[in-house]
Amino acid sequence: MHRRSLFEIHIDVLSVVRNEHIPSRIMHKSNISWISLMECLGNLAEIGLITEMHESERKRYYITEKGVNILNYVEQFLRYDVPILAFLSLGASP
Repeated sequence: MHRRSLFEIHIDVLSVVRNEHIPSRIMHKSNISWISLMECLGNLAEIGLITEMHESERKRYYITEKGVNILNYVEQFLRYDVPILAFLSLGASP
């Protein structure tokens, strides 16, 4: 089993938020720690892929239209079985 990259973790969390909105459930289904989840949710919210709502004094997270679009693009890309991180680093300088 390989360690997930930060990109893979963020995509996993975004995928879970599509159907789950309660932080503890998102954490368990994404298989990450609470601290990592909070950081990831903050990152995703900051770039507009999810939104945080307060319902009955509790936080809930919802995927935005932009988040759905990004997730769909990534899932389409992964269908071609191309290592996404290798692809993303093609133009990177060593």
